Amino acid sequence: MKYFVLINFLFIFFTGCTSKLPIPGSDNIESILIIPHKATNKTKNPFGFKYIFTLKTEDGMEKIIEFYPRTNKQYFMFDSLSPGTYKFETRQDCLAVRGKTRSNCRLRKTKPIKFTLSSNSITILKNRFRVRQRWENNMNSISANFTSVKKIKIQQIIKELKTLENYEKWTVVEFD
Repeated sequence: MKYFVLINFLFIFFTGCTSKLPIPGSDNIESILIIPHKATNKTKNPFGFKYIFTLKTEDGMEKIIEFYPRTNKQYFMFDSLSPGTYKFETRQDCLAVRGKTRSNCRLRKTKPIKFTLSSNSITILKNRFRVRQRWENNMNSISANFTSVKKIKIQQIIKELKTLENYEKWTVVEFD
């Protein structure tokens, strides 16, 4: 489990530095999930949480994806999921800084978004994960949830993807 989470974290870290997409089928990468993202931080503090989602497959298997909010990213890309149908089951809000307590995560409900990944395709969710952090009533206030995304934002993501090497080897799918 820790290995899987580490792989996702490393992928997220390096995708911010890359200018190409993987070739379909290379390194067992058959599909890509893109979650649109918007983060605003009106404080001087770094974001307080990372977010871990549990996705459930049709056959009952669970997959974990995680990310830290970033104000300079408009989406997160995951290539560790095999083709199939998934549903967002739960979300954990975990302190970005490890505490001395046993668990620094809080289980939350999440919008039960269902989506299908196909071979050789990039699936873009039509829901974005929005995180807002602001200073309110002398304390740090954070809200995070899925909201619908406008068509123009999806087109901006596709435009950015088109600039990446190997884009032409993939089919782009928008999923409600």
